Amino acid sequence: CGCALVGSCRSAGGLGSPSASAQAHESLRLQGIADRAMRQGHVPGMALLEVRDGIALPEVVRGVRANGTPDAVVPGDPWHIGSNAKPMTAILIARLVQQGKLSWSTPLGRLLPSLAGSMRAEYRDVTLVELLSHRSGLPENTDIAFLESFYDRHDPLPQQRLAYVARALRDAPAAARGTYRYSNTGFILAAVVAENATHVPYEVLVRTEVFEPLGMPGAGFGPTSAGQPLGHEGGKPQLGPRADNPSMFAPAGGIFMPMQDWAKFAIDQIEGAHGKGRLLSQAGYAFLQSPIEGGDAHANGLDWGVHRQAFGILLTHNGSNGYWYAVIGVSPESRNAILVAANAAEDAQGDVVTGYALRETIGGWGKP
Repeated sequence: CGCALVGSCRSAGGLGSPSASAQAHESLRLQGIADRAMRQGHVPGMALLEVRDGIALPEVVRGVRANGTPDAVVPGDPWHIGSNAKPMTAILIARLVQQGKLSWSTPLGRLLPSLAGSMRAEYRDVTLVELLSHRSGLPENTDIAFLESFYDRHDPLPQQRLAYVARALRDAPAAARGTYRYSNTGFILAAVVAENATHVPYEVLVRTEVFEPLGMPGAGFGPTSAGQPLGHEGGKPQLGPRADNPSMFAPAGGIFMPMQDWAKFAIDQIEGAHGKGRLLSQAGYAFLQSPIEGGDAHANGLDWGVHRQAFGILLTHNGSNGYWYAVIGVSPESRNAILVAANAAEDAQGDVVTGYALRETIGGWGKP
Protein backbone atom coordinates (compact mmCIF):
# COMPACT_ATOMS: atom_id res chain seq x y z
CA CYS A 1 0.00 0.00 0.00
CA GLY A 2 1.06 3.60 0.08
CA CYS A 3 0.09 6.98 -1.26
CA ALA A 4 1.36 9.44 -3.81
CA LEU A 5 2.30 12.08 -1.24
CA VAL A 6 5.42 12.15 0.92
CA GLY A 7 6.25 14.32 3.89
CA SER A 8 5.14 17.92 4.11
CA CYS A 9 5.71 17.54 1.19
CA ARG A 10 11.87 20.35 -16.51
CA SER A 11 16.60 21.22 -18.55
CA ALA A 12 17.62 21.47 -21.15
CA GLY A 13 20.71 22.79 -20.16
CA GLY A 14 21.84 23.23 -16.64
CA LEU A 15 25.45 23.82 -15.84
CA GLY A 16 26.75 20.51 -17.11
CA SER A 17 27.66 17.41 -15.17
CA PRO A 18 28.85 17.92 -11.59
CA SER A 19 32.60 17.80 -11.19
CA ALA A 20 34.34 14.94 -9.41
CA SER A 21 34.98 17.21 -6.41
CA ALA A 22 31.33 18.29 -6.30
CA GLN A 23 30.22 14.66 -6.46
CA ALA A 24 32.61 13.76 -3.64
CA HIS A 25 31.29 16.63 -1.52
CA GLU A 26 27.68 15.57 -2.13
CA SER A 27 28.51 11.94 -1.35
CA LEU A 28 29.89 13.02 2.03
CA ARG A 29 26.72 14.99 2.68
CA LEU A 30 24.64 11.90 1.86
CA GLN A 31 26.69 9.79 4.26
CA GLY A 32 25.78 12.21 7.04
CA ILE A 33 22.12 12.22 6.05
CA ALA A 34 22.07 8.41 6.13
CA ASP A 35 23.67 8.34 9.59
CA ARG A 36 21.13 10.79 10.97
CA ALA A 37 18.23 9.05 9.24
CA MET A 38 19.08 5.74 10.89
CA ARG A 39 18.76 7.45 14.27
CA GLN A 40 15.18 8.48 13.48
CA GLY A 41 13.85 4.92 13.88
CA HIS A 42 14.69 1.27 14.36
CA VAL A 43 15.03 -0.09 10.82
CA PRO A 44 17.61 -2.88 10.38
CA GLY A 45 18.98 -1.33 7.19
CA MET A 46 18.49 1.35 4.60
CA ALA A 47 19.77 2.48 1.20
CA LEU A 48 19.88 5.97 -0.27
CA LEU A 49 20.71 6.97 -3.82
CA GLU A 50 20.72 10.51 -5.19
CA VAL A 51 20.68 11.65 -8.80
CA ARG A 52 22.30 15.05 -9.39
CA ASP A 53 22.00 16.73 -12.79
CA GLY A 54 20.86 13.45 -14.29
CA ILE A 55 23.78 11.42 -12.91
CA ALA A 56 23.39 8.73 -10.23
CA LEU A 57 25.81 9.22 -7.35
CA PRO A 58 27.24 6.24 -5.43
CA GLU A 59 24.65 4.38 -3.36
CA VAL A 60 24.84 4.93 0.40
CA VAL A 61 23.86 2.00 2.63
CA ARG A 62 23.58 1.44 6.36
CA GLY A 63 22.70 -1.44 8.65
CA VAL A 64 22.09 -5.14 8.10
CA ARG A 65 20.12 -7.21 5.67
CA ALA A 66 18.21 -8.99 8.42
CA ASN A 67 18.02 -8.67 12.17
CA GLY A 68 19.87 -11.45 13.95
CA THR A 69 22.49 -11.80 11.22
CA PRO A 70 25.85 -10.05 10.74
CA ASP A 71 25.33 -9.56 7.00
CA ALA A 72 25.70 -5.86 6.25
CA VAL A 73 23.71 -4.20 3.51
CA VAL A 74 25.88 -3.61 0.43
CA PRO A 75 25.38 -1.45 -2.66
CA GLY A 76 23.50 -3.39 -5.31
CA ASP A 77 21.25 -5.25 -2.87
CA PRO A 78 17.57 -5.45 -3.91
CA TRP A 79 14.87 -3.50 -2.06
CA HIS A 80 11.11 -3.95 -2.15
CA ILE A 81 9.59 -0.68 -3.34
CA GLY A 82 5.92 -1.33 -2.50
CA SER A 83 3.50 1.07 -4.16
CA ASN A 84 6.35 2.79 -6.00
CA ALA A 85 5.49 0.12 -8.58
CA LYS A 86 2.45 2.22 -9.47
CA PRO A 87 4.29 4.87 -11.58
CA MET A 88 5.85 1.92 -13.45
CA THR A 89 2.43 0.42 -14.13
CA ALA A 90 1.22 3.85 -15.25
CA ILE A 91 4.07 4.26 -17.76
CA LEU A 92 3.41 0.73 -19.04
CA ILE A 93 -0.20 1.70 -19.75
CA ALA A 94 1.00 4.94 -21.39
CA ARG A 95 3.31 2.88 -23.64
CA LEU A 96 0.37 0.75 -24.76
CA VAL A 97 -1.68 3.88 -25.43
CA GLN A 98 1.19 5.34 -27.46
CA GLN A 99 1.35 2.08 -29.44
CA GLY A 100 -2.39 2.27 -30.18
CA LYS A 101 -3.24 -0.85 -28.19
CA LEU A 102 -5.25 1.07 -25.59
CA SER A 103 -7.00 4.43 -25.34
CA TRP A 104 -7.14 6.81 -22.39
CA SER A 105 -10.81 7.61 -23.05
CA THR A 106 -12.36 4.18 -23.70
CA PRO A 107 -14.83 3.30 -20.92
CA LEU A 108 -14.19 0.29 -18.74
CA GLY A 109 -17.28 -1.53 -19.97
CA ARG A 110 -15.75 -1.59 -23.46
CA LEU A 111 -12.20 -2.29 -22.25
CA LEU A 112 -13.43 -5.39 -20.39
CA PRO A 113 -16.58 -6.53 -22.23
CA SER A 114 -16.59 -9.91 -20.44
CA LEU A 115 -17.20 -8.08 -17.14
CA ALA A 116 -19.46 -5.30 -18.42
CA GLY A 117 -22.63 -7.10 -17.43
CA SER A 118 -21.52 -7.97 -13.91
CA MET A 119 -19.77 -4.74 -12.88
CA ARG A 120 -21.69 -2.05 -11.05
CA ALA A 121 -23.12 0.66 -13.28
CA GLU A 122 -20.98 3.28 -11.49
CA TYR A 123 -17.82 1.73 -12.97
CA ARG A 124 -18.85 1.12 -16.59
CA ASP A 125 -17.76 4.55 -17.83
CA VAL A 126 -14.55 4.77 -15.76
CA THR A 127 -11.43 5.38 -17.88
CA LEU A 128 -7.79 4.40 -17.52
CA VAL A 129 -6.97 7.98 -16.54
CA GLU A 130 -9.36 7.70 -13.60
CA LEU A 131 -7.98 4.31 -12.58
CA LEU A 132 -4.37 5.53 -12.60
CA SER A 133 -5.12 8.82 -10.81
CA HIS A 134 -7.20 7.22 -8.03
CA ARG A 135 -10.40 8.89 -9.24
CA SER A 136 -12.48 5.84 -10.20
CA GLY A 137 -14.36 5.66 -6.91
CA LEU A 138 -13.09 2.12 -6.29
CA PRO A 139 -12.22 1.17 -2.70
CA GLU A 140 -8.54 0.79 -1.78
CA ASN A 141 -8.81 -3.02 -1.74
CA THR A 142 -11.58 -5.57 -1.93
CA ASP A 143 -12.47 -7.75 1.07
CA ILE A 144 -9.24 -8.60 2.94
CA ALA A 145 -10.17 -12.26 3.46
CA PHE A 146 -10.79 -12.59 -0.27
CA LEU A 147 -7.51 -10.83 -1.03
CA GLU A 148 -5.58 -13.15 1.27
CA SER A 149 -7.16 -16.20 -0.37
CA PHE A 150 -4.89 -15.54 -3.37
CA TYR A 151 -1.91 -16.78 -1.35
CA ASP A 152 -3.33 -20.28 -1.85
CA ARG A 153 -4.08 -20.03 -5.58
CA HIS A 154 -1.79 -21.48 -8.23
CA ASP A 155 -3.61 -20.68 -11.47
CA PRO A 156 -1.92 -18.22 -13.87
CA LEU A 157 -1.59 -14.70 -12.49
CA PRO A 158 -3.74 -13.07 -15.22
CA GLN A 159 -6.59 -15.43 -14.23
CA GLN A 160 -6.10 -14.53 -10.58
CA ARG A 161 -6.19 -10.81 -11.33
CA LEU A 162 -9.33 -11.25 -13.46
CA ALA A 163 -11.03 -13.07 -10.57
CA TYR A 164 -9.96 -10.32 -8.17
CA VAL A 165 -11.30 -7.46 -10.28
CA ALA A 166 -14.51 -9.31 -11.14
CA ARG A 167 -15.25 -9.35 -7.41
CA ALA A 168 -13.99 -5.80 -6.84
CA LEU A 169 -16.21 -4.37 -9.56
CA ARG A 170 -19.24 -5.62 -7.64
CA ASP A 171 -18.18 -3.68 -4.52
CA ALA A 172 -19.93 -0.40 -3.78
CA PRO A 173 -17.89 2.71 -4.60
CA ALA A 174 -15.90 4.25 -1.75
CA ALA A 175 -16.09 7.75 -3.23
CA ALA A 176 -17.80 9.66 -6.01
CA ARG A 177 -16.23 9.13 -9.40
CA GLY A 178 -13.80 11.96 -10.20
CA THR A 179 -12.70 12.62 -6.61
CA TYR A 180 -9.44 11.31 -5.18
CA ARG A 181 -9.66 8.01 -3.27
CA TYR A 182 -6.50 5.90 -3.09
CA SER A 183 -7.06 2.50 -4.71
CA ASN A 184 -4.73 -0.45 -5.19
CA THR A 185 -7.59 -2.15 -7.00
CA GLY A 186 -7.53 0.52 -9.71
CA PHE A 187 -3.98 -0.45 -10.68
CA ILE A 188 -4.70 -4.17 -10.68
CA LEU A 189 -7.69 -3.38 -12.90
CA ALA A 190 -5.50 -1.36 -15.28
CA ALA A 191 -3.15 -4.34 -15.52
CA VAL A 192 -6.09 -6.61 -16.34
CA VAL A 193 -7.08 -4.19 -19.11
CA ALA A 194 -3.52 -4.37 -20.49
CA GLU A 195 -3.49 -8.17 -20.30
CA ASN A 196 -6.86 -8.34 -22.07
CA ALA A 197 -5.65 -6.07 -24.88
CA THR A 198 -2.28 -7.78 -25.42
CA HIS A 199 -2.87 -11.37 -24.20
CA VAL A 200 0.45 -11.03 -22.34
CA PRO A 201 0.85 -11.25 -18.52
CA TYR A 202 1.59 -8.02 -16.69
CA GLU A 203 4.93 -9.35 -15.44
CA VAL A 204 6.10 -9.93 -19.03
CA LEU A 205 4.65 -6.63 -20.24
CA VAL A 206 6.32 -4.45 -17.61
CA ARG A 207 9.62 -6.23 -18.10
CA THR A 208 9.61 -5.90 -21.91
CA GLU A 209 8.07 -2.42 -22.07
CA VAL A 210 9.74 -0.74 -19.08
CA PHE A 211 12.53 -2.70 -17.36
CA GLU A 212 14.41 -3.94 -20.43
CA PRO A 213 14.36 -0.65 -22.40
CA LEU A 214 15.72 1.16 -19.32
CA GLY A 215 18.34 -1.50 -18.51
CA MET A 216 16.86 -2.68 -15.20
CA PRO A 217 17.89 -6.38 -15.07
CA GLY A 218 17.65 -6.66 -11.28
CA ALA A 219 13.93 -5.92 -11.09
CA GLY A 220 11.78 -8.83 -9.91
CA PHE A 221 8.42 -9.70 -8.38
CA GLY A 222 7.37 -10.82 -4.93
CA PRO A 223 9.45 -11.04 -1.74
CA THR A 224 13.23 -11.01 -1.58
CA SER A 225 15.10 -14.21 -0.72
CA ALA A 226 17.42 -15.45 2.03
CA GLY A 227 20.84 -13.80 1.73
CA GLN A 228 19.25 -10.57 0.49
CA PRO A 229 17.76 -7.74 2.56
CA LEU A 230 14.52 -9.01 4.08
CA GLY A 231 11.45 -7.12 5.16
CA HIS A 232 10.67 -7.05 8.88
CA GLU A 233 7.62 -7.09 11.12
CA GLY A 234 7.99 -6.52 14.83
CA GLY A 235 11.75 -6.69 14.36
CA LYS A 236 11.58 -10.18 12.85
CA PRO A 237 12.79 -10.90 9.28
CA GLN A 238 10.09 -12.16 6.92
CA LEU A 239 10.60 -14.98 4.40
CA GLY A 240 8.34 -16.88 2.02
CA PRO A 241 5.26 -15.99 -0.04
CA ARG A 242 3.54 -14.20 2.85
CA ALA A 243 6.49 -11.81 3.16
CA ASP A 244 4.77 -9.81 0.42
CA ASN A 245 1.33 -9.19 -1.00
CA PRO A 246 -0.15 -12.07 -3.03
CA SER A 247 1.72 -12.45 -6.33
CA MET A 248 -1.16 -11.18 -8.44
CA PHE A 249 -0.84 -7.82 -6.61
CA ALA A 250 2.37 -6.85 -8.46
CA PRO A 251 0.90 -3.99 -10.56
CA ALA A 252 -0.09 -2.15 -7.38
CA GLY A 253 2.89 -3.04 -5.20
CA GLY A 254 4.83 -6.26 -5.58
CA ILE A 255 8.20 -5.36 -7.14
CA PHE A 256 11.77 -5.31 -5.84
CA MET A 257 14.96 -4.02 -7.46
CA PRO A 258 18.44 -2.64 -6.70
CA MET A 259 18.58 1.08 -6.10
CA GLN A 260 20.65 1.54 -9.27
CA ASP A 261 17.80 0.08 -11.35
CA TRP A 262 15.24 2.28 -9.64
CA ALA A 263 17.49 5.28 -10.35
CA LYS A 264 17.36 4.47 -14.06
CA PHE A 265 13.60 4.79 -13.90
CA ALA A 266 13.93 8.15 -12.13
CA ILE A 267 16.50 9.41 -14.64
CA ASP A 268 14.19 8.47 -17.51
CA GLN A 269 11.42 10.53 -15.89
CA ILE A 270 13.83 13.47 -15.79
CA GLU A 271 15.05 13.02 -19.35
CA GLY A 272 11.51 12.42 -20.60
CA ALA A 273 10.45 15.84 -19.39
CA HIS A 274 13.12 17.28 -21.73
CA GLY A 275 12.20 15.18 -24.75
CA LYS A 276 14.98 12.62 -24.22
CA GLY A 277 13.12 9.77 -22.52
CA ARG A 278 13.34 6.21 -23.78
CA LEU A 279 9.75 5.14 -23.24
CA LEU A 280 7.35 7.90 -24.27
CA SER A 281 7.10 11.12 -26.23
CA GLN A 282 7.76 14.33 -24.30
CA ALA A 283 4.01 14.93 -24.23
CA GLY A 284 3.51 11.46 -22.82
CA TYR A 285 5.80 12.15 -19.85
CA ALA A 286 4.16 15.54 -19.30
CA PHE A 287 0.76 13.87 -19.16
CA LEU A 288 1.88 11.45 -16.44
CA GLN A 289 3.69 14.15 -14.46
CA SER A 290 0.98 16.83 -14.47
CA PRO A 291 -1.82 17.20 -11.91
CA ILE A 292 -5.23 15.92 -12.95
CA GLU A 293 -7.67 18.78 -13.36
CA GLY A 294 -11.03 19.01 -11.63
CA GLY A 295 -12.83 17.01 -8.99
CA ASP A 296 -10.78 18.07 -5.97
CA ALA A 297 -7.62 19.85 -4.93
CA HIS A 298 -5.47 16.72 -4.58
CA ALA A 299 -2.36 17.40 -6.67
CA ASN A 300 -1.42 14.14 -8.31
CA GLY A 301 -0.70 12.87 -11.78
CA LEU A 302 -0.49 9.26 -13.01
CA ASP A 303 0.65 8.19 -10.37
CA TRP A 304 2.86 10.95 -8.98
CA GLY A 305 2.27 13.35 -6.14
CA VAL A 306 2.99 16.79 -7.62
CA HIS A 307 4.41 19.49 -5.30
CA ARG A 308 5.83 22.95 -5.93
CA GLN A 309 9.25 23.60 -4.39
CA ALA A 310 11.78 26.41 -4.73
CA PHE A 311 13.73 24.36 -7.28
CA GLY A 312 10.60 23.49 -9.31
CA ILE A 313 8.06 20.70 -9.38
CA LEU A 314 8.80 17.70 -7.15
CA LEU A 315 7.23 14.38 -8.16
CA THR A 316 6.87 12.02 -5.20
CA HIS A 317 5.65 8.57 -4.29
CA ASN A 318 6.00 6.25 -1.35
CA GLY A 319 5.20 2.62 -0.74
CA SER A 320 5.10 -0.21 1.73
CA ASN A 321 3.84 -3.78 1.78
CA GLY A 322 3.86 -3.67 5.58
CA TYR A 323 7.43 -5.01 5.88
CA TRP A 324 9.40 -2.39 3.91
CA TYR A 325 9.19 1.34 3.27
CA ALA A 326 10.45 3.25 0.23
CA VAL A 327 10.15 6.81 -1.07
CA ILE A 328 11.14 8.64 -4.23
CA GLY A 329 11.34 12.30 -5.17
CA VAL A 330 12.06 13.44 -8.75
CA SER A 331 12.69 17.03 -9.87
CA PRO A 332 12.63 17.19 -13.68
CA GLU A 333 13.52 20.90 -13.72
CA SER A 334 16.65 20.63 -11.58
CA ARG A 335 17.36 17.15 -13.02
CA ASN A 336 17.73 15.72 -9.52
CA ALA A 337 16.13 12.73 -7.79
CA ILE A 338 16.33 10.97 -4.43
CA LEU A 339 15.41 7.35 -3.69
CA VAL A 340 15.37 5.87 -0.18
CA ALA A 341 14.41 2.39 1.02
CA ALA A 342 14.32 0.65 4.40
CA ASN A 343 13.71 -3.00 5.22
CA ALA A 344 11.05 -2.28 7.85
CA ALA A 345 7.80 -0.34 7.82
CA GLU A 346 5.90 1.96 10.16
CA ASP A 347 6.30 -0.27 13.21
CA ALA A 348 10.04 0.53 13.10
CA GLN A 349 9.51 4.11 11.84
CA GLY A 350 10.55 3.14 8.32
CA ASP A 351 8.34 5.93 7.05
CA VAL A 352 10.06 8.42 9.37
CA VAL A 353 13.57 7.26 8.44
CA THR A 354 12.99 7.41 4.69
CA GLY A 355 10.98 10.63 4.84
CA TYR A 356 13.73 12.31 6.85
CA ALA A 357 16.37 11.27 4.30
CA LEU A 358 14.24 12.55 1.43
CA ARG A 359 13.60 15.95 3.02
CA GLU A 360 17.22 16.43 4.09
CA THR A 361 18.47 15.55 0.61
CA ILE A 362 16.15 17.84 -1.33
CA GLY A 363 17.06 20.62 1.11
CA GLY A 364 20.39 20.83 -0.72
CA TRP A 365 18.92 21.10 -4.19
CA GLY A 366 19.29 24.45 -5.85
CA LYS A 367 22.36 25.21 -3.73
CA PRO A 368 26.02 25.09 -4.86
